[in-house]
Amino acid sequence: MIITEPYFKKIIRNFLTFLEKENISYVADLEQRLDKKFSIDKNPGEYIAIEMRPSNFDTKAYTISYIIPNKGIPIEIKINKALGYSQIIIKRDRVLPSYSLFHIDIFGNMAQNKELKITKISEIKEELKRLKR
Repeated sequence: MIITEPYFKKIIRNFLTFLEKENISYVADLEQRLDKKFSIDKNPGEYIAIEMRPSNFDTKAYTISYIIPNKGIPIEIKINKALGYSQIIIKRDRVLPSYSLFHIDIFGNMAQNKELKITKISEIKEELKRLKR
């Protein structure tokens, strides 16, 4: 399934709604939600998973993934507090400005990422809001 602009914007809205609904304002708020899955109310079957995964230089990163079963992960946020950065990874039908293409999936979606020199949830939310404009 190709992720077009309208569908991508819907996914971003769902992601932001999830962060607000779960009162995720600080990285510490992720701690109590680790290894849990949260259903997306408006899109049955889709969900957000929060995990701690290995990262660079033997560190770990909080990873928030929007998952569409049998179709992939259109957006994933990685927050590495130890190294002081975050990464936004997205898939959609075209490369966005300031994002770096690194893969094209079987549907033709372009996997791309952007590294942010921040770990604050509020600043990550601002980047997500820019993506949905």
